[in-house]
Amino acid sequence: MGLSCSQQIMIASRKFFNTQFFPVVEAATKSYIKGDYSEVITELQKLPSDKEMLASLIEKIKGKPAYSNLRKIFKGESVDVLDMKIALSSLYTRCCIEQRDYPEFRCLESEILNKLKELTK
Repeated sequence: MGLSCSQQIMIASRKFFNTQFFPVVEAATKSYIKGDYSEVITELQKLPSDKEMLASLIEKIKGKPAYSNLRKIFKGESVDVLDMKIALSSLYTRCCIEQRDYPEFRCLESEILNKLKELTK
């Protein structure tokens, strides 16, 4: 069973608080209060998914040596473990840099760090 509208709004609210996307969450909340649940879903679908944000983060590394390895990692292609560590650490660094202007990237931090932790076991 999927998450209820209120649960989806709570998750989006935490994820996008103080970001450029928070007005979308506010619109979804207003629709929820009105009881217009289909509008809630419509509004929430305007928000970027983690996968879309990760793809945009990878594109910001374009031209850097880690870029090609990151593309391979997320396509499921084989990459040397050391190259994978370097690529993911570069991605993590870019994620932290982007948070200065785009705090919505903070939600990707733990996912990237977890991947790095898996590689160092």
